[in-house]
Amino acid sequence: MKRMNLMRVFSLLLASLFVMTSCSDDDNILAPEIEQPVAVWVEPFHVQGGVEEDVKAFMARNLPGMSLNEQAISFGVQLSYSKPGTDEGMVYSFTTNNGLYSVIDTEPTSRMDAVLQVLHKQYVLVSSNPETQYIFTTNDRKMVVSIQPVNDRYFNVCY
Repeated sequence: MKRMNLMRVFSLLLASLFVMTSCSDDDNILAPEIEQPVAVWVEPFHVQGGVEEDVKAFMARNLPGMSLNEQAISFGVQLSYSKPGTDEGMVYSFTTNNGLYSVIDTEPTSRMDAVLQVLHKQYVLVSSNPETQYIFTTNDRKMVVSIQPVNDRYFNVCY
């Protein structure tokens, strides 16, 4: 009888060991590999002196799904595009006489590497401090692009 109880206990231990081993999270044999989505960044329209219609056409073609809010201000017009449900968006500022003069693009920090990759290819890096600001310029130094953190979730790309 003692042998039978000992055999039962031993069998239970082996069974529990088998169940614990086969049900652990360490096994990824059956789990499919999930590819992380690649962050893609579309550089905003930023032609100095551009007109509202150019921006609207660019946004409709390249970033559909963003909602537009158009607001007249004392010296011109602002077009604000926002992605519903997030704090992402772009603000285009126009003067009545000279057209587009400022663009502010708010992006999630998860897109920072994609933004830096694009800017490094198209501009000259002037200054770099990942905690406070990146500054880029064109070769002719007529335009400056800066990246500044807003908070731990978002940053601004300013033209």
